[in-house]
Amino acid sequence: EYNEKFYRSRYELGVVHEQNKEYDKAIIEYQAFGEATQEGNAFLGEGSCLLKQGKVDESLSPLRTAAVKSPKNYLPHMKLGYAYEKARNFEKALGCYIVAGKLNPQNPSLFLNLGNVFSHLRQFDNALTAYNEALKLGHPNKEGIQARVKEITELAKK
Repeated sequence: EYNEKFYRSRYELGVVHEQNKEYDKAIIEYQAFGEATQEGNAFLGEGSCLLKQGKVDESLSPLRTAAVKSPKNYLPHMKLGYAYEKARNFEKALGCYIVAGKLNPQNPSLFLNLGNVFSHLRQFDNALTAYNEALKLGHPNKEGIQARVKEITELAKK
């Protein structure tokens, strides 16, 4: 019998384990919650923990599932884009970030990530536009982004 309170507590326990950097324990709780409820947050939590452990390839499946199950939530698309970026699949990362941007166009981290992807794809004008948008939206890593803008400007001249 499905007990929503029990499985909701499994999800919450997963969150606590993840906050305590007990990723393997968190994954077990997220998986139990996901199997019972099929909610996107369970798959997002699992994929996020795998990413934090450096298990990029393993994170892709649960993050794709999270994006499909939560199509109007920008976060699974952002995390999936980040995973693809880490896997050096910049075209897929770009696609995920574009979807995330349509869902949450005011996220400065999105524009930082877009800048990074455009830079890897050698689309320097797009990278500069994205980095400047991240700065405009108040990304906290102002100095790092400004250094990246300077670096990209020099690369674009070559």
